[in-house]
Parts: sequence; structure tokens; C-alpha cells
Amino acid sequence: MERAVNEGTECGALLQQLAALRGATNGLMAEVLESHLRETFLQSAQGSPQDPRPEPESQIDDLMRIVRSYLK
Repeated sequence: MERAVNEGTECGALLQQLAALRGATNGLMAEVLESHLRETFLQSAQGSPQDPRPEPESQIDDLMRIVRSYLK
């Protein structure tokens, strides 16, 4: 991207590439976050006694829906 800017690439093409990079980065961020949440909370839930709160997996799904909608 830096080289494209320095070479005077047309603004429309730069904006398109930036949008693609942002989308890819946001998608990767969501995947890494979801993996981390599942590893962290599902492992800790397996070792704890039953409680009245919703299942951790359901909570993670809800949270990831919110995160993904924000990253769009």
C-alpha cells in the first residue's frame, strides 16, 4: 500500500484495496477472538459446577454475533 501511494496510484484503486484489507483484517480479528473466547470460557466452564446462567457456548455465540456486526 505504501508503495502504491508513493507511486501515485489512483485514489479509487487505493480506496478499494484499503477496503479489502480492512475487511480481511476484521474477519481475521473476529476468528482469533472467537477462538480465544471458546478456548478460555469453555475450558473454565468444564471445571466449574452447574450454575443457572446460560451455557457458555450460547453466550459466546451471542457475543460473536455482536462483534461481527460491529466489524462489518
